[in-house]
Amino acid sequence: MSDSFDKLPKRPQQHKTESRAVNALRLQLSDQLFLEQSCSDEKDYGTDIHIEAMTSDSATNIRIHTQVKGTESNLNNDGSLSISDIDIANVNYLFRQPHSLYIGYHVPSGQLFFKVVEDLIRDLEHTNPAWRQQDTITVRFRDLFTPEAQTCFHKRVIASAKIRDQDRLNLLNTPPEHLLRVMEEYVPNIDVPNDKQLALTYLRELYDKGHDAIISKAHNQFSAILDSGDIQEFGLVYLAEINLAVCHRPYSNDIIRQAIPVLESNNTNPKINLAGNYYNLGNAYLGLKDYPKARRNFIISLRKFGERKAFKAQCHKNLGGCYQEMGRPKKAFRHYQQAIALSPQLVEAHFSLGMWHLRENNFAEALDHLDRVTISDNKHVKTATLQGWRADVLFNLGEYRSAFREVNALLLEADKEQWIWPWCYQLILKHRSEDTYYYQYALTFWEKFIECFPSRFQGHYYKILTIFRLKQLGVSNQYTFDSFKELITVYASEHMENVSFLWDRAGHWAQYDGDWLNALKCYQKAYEKEPSKYGYCLAVSLINTEKYQEAIDILENPSLDHEIDGLYFNQLASAKIQIGDLEGAIGNYRQSIEIESDYHLPWFELAGCYCNARQYPEAKHYFEYAITNFPNETEYVDRANMALEFIASMGY
Repeated sequence: MSDSFDKLPKRPQQHKTESRAVNALRLQLSDQLFLEQSCSDEKDYGTDIHIEAMTSDSATNIRIHTQVKGTESNLNNDGSLSISDIDIANVNYLFRQPHSLYIGYHVPSGQLFFKVVEDLIRDLEHTNPAWRQQDTITVRFRDLFTPEAQTCFHKRVIASAKIRDQDRLNLLNTPPEHLLRVMEEYVPNIDVPNDKQLALTYLRELYDKGHDAIISKAHNQFSAILDSGDIQEFGLVYLAEINLAVCHRPYSNDIIRQAIPVLESNNTNPKINLAGNYYNLGNAYLGLKDYPKARRNFIISLRKFGERKAFKAQCHKNLGGCYQEMGRPKKAFRHYQQAIALSPQLVEAHFSLGMWHLRENNFAEALDHLDRVTISDNKHVKTATLQGWRADVLFNLGEYRSAFREVNALLLEADKEQWIWPWCYQLILKHRSEDTYYYQYALTFWEKFIECFPSRFQGHYYKILTIFRLKQLGVSNQYTFDSFKELITVYASEHMENVSFLWDRAGHWAQYDGDWLNALKCYQKAYEKEPSKYGYCLAVSLINTEKYQEAIDILENPSLDHEIDGLYFNQLASAKIQIGDLEGAIGNYRQSIEIESDYHLPWFELAGCYCNARQYPEAKHYFEYAITNFPNETEYVDRANMALEFIASMGY
């Protein structure tokens, strides 16, 4: 009876093998680098163990999904291990998580092998493109999961995770209106292969194609696979970082500092191109802004380059940059010229020489060199940068049409480059001119500015001032006094900055039209906000609307903030005449003459006041003086002669 209960489920040999494999992994896993997070059997869809990467005893939540396979089969002739019948579904499942692992355990030898799923798929794509149509594959393990291999893998995992986190943060912190710019500037993240030779192939390909930023982003991944102290292996990684620094793109000072001793150690290596090595050292110090050391290395490099003109030209250009930063512009100029003499089409040299002339205010020469800078994916000079400086030069030359053409082209890239709008804004304000074309094109600029930044007061404010300036210059445009005033009314309802000044401008507009009633209303608005500053123009409008006493009260108010000049006393005197205060008017005209004795009006008006006050001797004296000294003021002279005839008839 009892024998019937001896028939129980048998434990398959494969289960025993895989259990031994999992135990072997647990024993060999470095607890300094990884922490095991076991999976629940009932939820195992293809992952045996979660391994969490640790940093300084801290958990990171960077989980590596790990599938463990064991076999008692013989190793391959080359010492590698092959395990067959791996489900494609399992490969796809693991690929969903970065850096998932297959662990292969060879039972007879007790050796643990590993294969990163990304490396597995890369191999399959190159050796068996039809693998996706299969149900199962064979995984060939070549790398042992030694402590050294675990350290390298750990560095790759941590480096890659940090890059992904930073990319996510950059997007999370980016306002919607800047997303396009961030995406345009995005540097792709690559997974550096675990195979050293393949990693070197990746590195050479990226460097030769000028993808320095991608290499920089993957620096820590490359350092996990390659020897950072070996110039033959790691040199291109260092040079990529140095290139970024020299080209004024984001770079790491720390990486360049790591590069310098490696480069310097090769100065005694007879197999190394010494001219190139000193040149690279010069660029490294240039990137660190250590200009004396950069200069020293460039000078040594020039001595060793021989007749290699292209390299010497680049070296002269960079040496010129050192001298420029060291405050020796004449030396910089000579080296820029030598660079162009050796390589007439060297874009960077023409750009540097153009900037040199711009700093020296040699604008025509600056434009000549900047015009020779051609952009064809040149990593040293961006198209937008060139356009920005060309616009500055053209403004300085007074070529406003061409300058605004550059500005308009530049604004097309404003979504990609954050500096463009502030740069153009400053250019327009910096180069304000009396040229009518300037204000016509500036009006278009401010309208574009308002479209992009409707809530910023500057666009509305400078648009209003530009329209007013066109009115002053006599340039016809679509705005009348009423539409101009409406712009200010809307502006005043939304902004507080400089509202009084704008109402003052509206008052002047009406004044130019001879519309003193509207001028008075606008000046009154300015005066209400800042009475001391805008009282004078209000007083003038009061005089012209026959409100003389109000004008006098404002002009004689001690708080009036206006220059006490001849014109001020003339206005005050004219108001006093109208209220019959001839003595007051006489005093004001005399004050005006003391300030501006070469202005005709107060002399004739003073004589008239004396005449009206029946002080004929004084009137005669001033009329005769005015006629003698201002004979070309025919209208005043004619009236003065008539007054003298009257005075003569009175016996004087």
